[in-house]
Amino acid sequence: MEKAFKGIDISKHQASYNPATAMAQGVRHVVVRTNYATTADTLAAQFAKAAMEAGQQVWGYAFATWHYT
Repeated sequence: MEKAFKGIDISKHQASYNPATAMAQGVRHVVVRTNYATTADTLAAQFAKAAMEAGQQVWGYAFATWHYT
């Protein structure tokens, strides 16, 4: 059985995200929302950079929707 890992999904709504605190709590993986429909997430680049500098593995995703364009 493979060992599970701790990860979080963050967007501009988690403005208080602190990679050092997350690492101390065992969070090694961060999934960053890069945009919502056609709107860029204003904190995505900042979050990704901070997470990488803290040693976390970073993934990104775009939330696609046709409801709010």
